[in-house]
Amino acid sequence: MFPIINELEKQLEPEVRFRASSFGQSPNQALAELRKHTESLRNQVIHRRKFILAELAKTEASR
Repeated sequence: MFPIINELEKQLEPEVRFRASSFGQSPNQALAELRKHTESLRNQVIHRRKFILAELAKTEASR
């Protein structure tokens, strides 16, 4: 359902690992944070879409 977000997450994984190592952080923890943030983005898209559709339905119903 989210091919662009999934692909972005996949492309960012090597960069996240590299940057975490460069800053003395755990690469696994950094990847976990990346996944948490991309999951949050997916949820935002879902809820925003529901909101927009509900608003459009209200607009159509009031006509």
